[in-house]
Amino acid sequence: MALFRYLTFEGGLATLKNGTLKLTPPREFNDPFDMHPSWRVEPSEEMLQQFYVNEGYAEQGISYEEFKIAALNDPNAYRQAAQTEVYAGMNKDFGAVCFSRRKDSIPMWGYYCSDQTGTQNGMVVEFDETHDGFRQAFGPWLHDVRYVFTRQAFTNMGGHDFSIFYTKCLQWSHEAEARLIHPLKWDGVTEGHIGDRRGWFLEYPKASVKTIYFGIQMKSEDKRVIAGGLQQWGFSDVRLMELHPHPDHFSFEQKAYQPSQDLGASQSTNKNTMTEA
Repeated sequence: MALFRYLTFEGGLATLKNGTLKLTPPREFNDPFDMHPSWRVEPSEEMLQQFYVNEGYAEQGISYEEFKIAALNDPNAYRQAAQTEVYAGMNKDFGAVCFSRRKDSIPMWGYYCSDQTGTQNGMVVEFDETHDGFRQAFGPWLHDVRYVFTRQAFTNMGGHDFSIFYTKCLQWSHEAEARLIHPLKWDGVTEGHIGDRRGWFLEYPKASVKTIYFGIQMKSEDKRVIAGGLQQWGFSDVRLMELHPHPDHFSFEQKAYQPSQDLGASQSTNKNTMTEA
């Protein structure tokens, strides 16, 4: 089955040139509820003691017994502290790579393929989920997202139910997301920076890349950078396709990218511009 990754030109270039996928911690998601479940765990004595120490109540002159009584009398306050700690742990230990099951989502082209000026200059990279190397490396971590009406609840401290990683609000169902959740501290994960922010990057088998779809506003010179660099970056047999707006419907048409035609059109445009000047 196909997995589609929506990217800006800069993001797509880095993905292809470096042979890595960016792992995004939950705190960087655009959905504030994503991987941030509600809390339905009754506090144990051990958990209360841990929170008492972690929150520094002793340094504030509050005894453990005072803290315990206050926590049990105000479950909302305790619940918020517990949610915050679990969420912080998720951000420390895990990152996500978000794919889609569709390549033609108009909102997603706008969300994820636009540069800082709002121009949709990006691309969609298609991965083959059935490729042996891809399946062996990521199969256990990759699942389709389930979209629900009711917010997912965290019910078992120390349990092994990871469904909260793959559950989102129904209003996001148009993304048809398939999500790869991966530990940040793992073989094949490297740490770097994107600007002044830390980033984590996961190696993928390059033979799993099947098609690259150029967006309708992608510049000709950017298309040539991608087309000309693939072999140098270790890719082979990758189809290059251009998307164009359908003349009558809210949909895309696609055609094979022809570098020679693109170069000729670019030279003609430059010539006309120079003549008019």
